[in-house]
Amino acid sequence: MNQPAAWPPIPWGRWNWLINAFAVFCFAPPGRVSGQRRYAPDAVGVVGAVLLLADVGFTLAEIEQLMAARAHDPSRWRELARRKLTELDERIAEAKAARVAVEHALACPHEDIVTCPNFQEVVRLRLAGKPLEEVHAARP
Repeated sequence: MNQPAAWPPIPWGRWNWLINAFAVFCFAPPGRVSGQRRYAPDAVGVVGAVLLLADVGFTLAEIEQLMAARAHDPSRWRELARRKLTELDERIAEAKAARVAVEHALACPHEDIVTCPNFQEVVRLRLAGKPLEEVHAARP
């Protein structure tokens, strides 16, 4: 399949994902010229929107919801975006806790991290059901 020059640079591995996105968004099947798919010019904007939304963390199903909601009520997308923002905040908190855990591991004076009493305590707390964010929030 040829990538139109007007389209944003898209890694070839992502094309199948985009083709699935076209199917989800009910695009008419692309025409073919000499065996190559040819998309309508307005598909470029949709591809850009889908890529942007995927880049900020929306799944294909969420993008479909967002676009469908916007078609019925242009302001409804804000509710979906707020939910995504909450999810991103949670993921950022988890990533920060993971970073702290790795920093602590690297600062550990024990050659074998498994022999470290601090590591063993963190493992014990995780097995007890404490989230990593809580375990490391209480540790120096």
